[in-house]
Formats: sequence, structure tokens, C-alpha cells
Amino acid sequence: MKQHDERQLRFNFEDDSKFKKQVDEFADEDAPEPQTNTDKVFLDGLQQGQRNVFAGMLFHHLFLDHIKFPSAFDFPSSNNTYDDYEIMETMLFGLNIGLPSIESHKLVNSQDMGLLLGRTSSPDETTIRLRLKQMAEFNPSESLIDHFADLFLSLGFINPEVFFIDGHFLPYYGLKVLAKGYHTVRKTIMKGNEIYVVSDLDGKPLFSITEGCDIDFRPIIIRAADKIINLGIDRPVLVFDRDGYGVHFFSQLSTRADFVTWAKYVKKDELKDLEYTSCLMFNGKRYLIAEKTKLIRESISTALKEGRTEATSTEVRMVIFKELDKDRPVAIYTSNQEKPAPDIAAYMLSRWGESENFFKEIMSLYNFNYHPGYDLKELEEQPLINNPEVKTIKKTIKGIKQKMGQLALAKQEIESKIKIRKDLRLENKLNNLQKEIAKYNKELEAFHAKLKEMPDKVSIIEVLQGRPMNKL
Repeated sequence: MKQHDERQLRFNFEDDSKFKKQVDEFADEDAPEPQTNTDKVFLDGLQQGQRNVFAGMLFHHLFLDHIKFPSAFDFPSSNNTYDDYEIMETMLFGLNIGLPSIESHKLVNSQDMGLLLGRTSSPDETTIRLRLKQMAEFNPSESLIDHFADLFLSLGFINPEVFFIDGHFLPYYGLKVLAKGYHTVRKTIMKGNEIYVVSDLDGKPLFSITEGCDIDFRPIIIRAADKIINLGIDRPVLVFDRDGYGVHFFSQLSTRADFVTWAKYVKKDELKDLEYTSCLMFNGKRYLIAEKTKLIRESISTALKEGRTEATSTEVRMVIFKELDKDRPVAIYTSNQEKPAPDIAAYMLSRWGESENFFKEIMSLYNFNYHPGYDLKELEEQPLINNPEVKTIKKTIKGIKQKMGQLALAKQEIESKIKIRKDLRLENKLNNLQKEIAKYNKELEAFHAKLKEMPDKVSIIEVLQGRPMNKL
């Protein structure tokens, strides 16, 4: 048998007398006897230290109760077998055990999954889809995001020192008309939305904002700042990439929040002859830190492009850092005047680790790009389908060929009779058959020409023409 890591997770129940009593009582009980060979193998594996996701999710259930997860999903609905929160818990537990889609819930043992819900069985994939559709009618996404963001802050799960905001392109494979965005991995333009996540210094997400690809990053940053302020953080510090750069935008954002971002349009002469007054150790590298005040201005063409007659200027604090023994300084702009320069540099250096990597981690743990309306393996051809007109024309061509075959056979019989005995009526019939065959030949050529011009695949939207798919 494969040897497992013998180290086991142990929970500290010493501080809770109720839990300690239950643990002591459980320790006095006899170990469960396996009923089948499968049970025996499973229990032997646990005794050798094999980790089990399912068992761990029993503690997830305790955590969800601790954060009052059920109370967040209090939607008015008709009598249903499963509550709304149980549908969401089923999806969460499914993701934790590696189910990549709603459809894959048909592969699980509903009785085992039901144990996690405190039920005799869990909902199937059809029920999950139906209930999600019912919940979606109440547009609960934003209120749920706000609910959990406020909860995580109040429980101390989130470090409020600084917040990172970054976007991720989320492909869309449905039939709605959406603005297209650039998929950086596939290197192609496709339909989708941009999902922006605000996370803390430890990489834990606070909330997300989903918008179309036609919306600029800077208004999203303003919305994120306002949302954080409404959650009780008076003047948050926001860290973002160069996509958020804008002099006029900086002046607007500075009225409510501080920002930290990469500097742009910095001349090399500005980074020469600097006095490096502090140092920083970060990820095993040593950096020298300098700072200076700078007045940045936008061009008049930028102002006119945004509908303003005067160019904006604002004063920022420029923090410069470079690796020890390397002569390549990098500049950062910030509106914060209180935090030490090394902290500002550390925030910007943390952006990749705590913001960019968040999306990589969530995509490796969960099927983040999954669209619940479609099976992942069928996405390549969506929403294109086989052209139904091609099928109709091929069927028509087959019918014409069958008719021409019948006419050709009748022609051969008449020609045989004419060879034996000439008859004016037979000759008239033969002429009519030849005309009819010529007519069908002409139609056949036209259909073949049309078939070459027609696409093999067409958009399902053109085919449906507003009709329900199941009716069609």
C-alpha cells in the first residue's frame, strides 16, 4: 500500500469545554468496523495519514455556519425541497472535491454529498440549474458580495492595511451580445467580461466587480474605493497596475483614497544622482530606496479628448527603488504621504504575488472560466451549428437525382421501342423526356452552385430567429 505522510492535522479543542468533552467521549468509543473491502482500504489509508477532502469538508460546514452562510441567501421563493443556501453549499462542496461543472454532479453519490448538507441526499444537476435560474431573477450578486465583504472585515479575515485591485478576462460562451476583450493566454479577441478582484496584503479576496470589456479600468478603481469606504475603511490605500494611470484620475481618486502605481513618462535624468536613504529586504532581494516630490501634468490633447478644456496637474510622491549592486532604478507614484517609502515599494513589489497570482491560484483550484450554461468540451463550436439549409439542399439534390434516374430509365425503354418500330407518338414522348431531364439537370447545377457558396456552420441566433430552442 502506498505510504502516506503520517502527520495529521489536529484541532485545538482544549479552549472549548464542550468540544473537549465530545472529543474525549469519541476517543473512548471503539473504532468503526469496515463493512466492505472498500471501507477497509479507506480506513487503513486514514490510519496511515492519508488526507481526505470529504472529511475535511465537514469542518467547512462548521465554518459556513460560523459565518452565518445560510442567512445570506434569504430570497423569497416558493416551497422547495432544498433551501437556496443548500444549493450554493452543494456547488461549493462539489468544487472542493474536484467537480468541474454543474453537470458533473450527476457523477456523485447523492447520499454521500447529502451528508455534508445534513440531508439524506444532495440535489442533482437539473435541480441546481433550475434553482440558480430562480435565484438569478432577484439579481443577488452585488448584495451577496457586499454581505460577505462586510462579514470578512468584521471578523478580521481581511488585512485592511492595503488593497490590490486587478482584472481578469472571463470568456463568455453564451448567446448574448457582449463587447469583446483580449484573452491574453489564447492571444485572441473574443466575447467576455472583465472581473476585477480586490484583495488584501495576504492575497485574500475582499470583493469582486464584474463589468463589460468596454468599461475603462479607472472608473472601476473609483467604484472599488467607494465600496471599501462604505465598508468602514476611511481612506484606503489602493495598489494597481499601469492601466490605471491618469493625471486627472489621480486628482479625482486622491480626494477619497490613496493610490500606489507604477510611474510613467519618467525621464532618465530624473532618476540620476538620487540620495538612497533606506533599504528593503523583499523575497530574498535587497533594495535601496529613495524618494522625491514631483508635479505631474497631462497634455492638453488628453484633456480635450476627455472633454476638458484645461489640462490637469497634481503633485505626487515618487518613490524610487533599485536592487543593490544593480544600476536600474524603478519609480512609483503614490499620493500617500504618511507610510514609509520602503512600505510603498513593498506594496508595489507585492502586487504580482498577491494580486496577479490570485487568478492563477483560483483557476488551479476551481474551474474559474467555466460558464454554467455550457459544457466545456462543447465550447469550441458554440454558438455555431450545422447549417440547416445545407441539409435541406442535399436532400433536394438527392430527390432530383432519383427523379432523373426514373426519367433516364423511361427514356431507355422508349429508345428500345423506337429501334424496333418507329412511332410518332413515341418520338414525342422521347422529346418531352429529354426536355424534362434537361430541366432537372439545370436545377441540379443551380443547387450544386448554391451549395458551394453556403457556409457549413451558421450562428444559432440566425436559426432560432427569436424562437425557443426546444420548440425549434
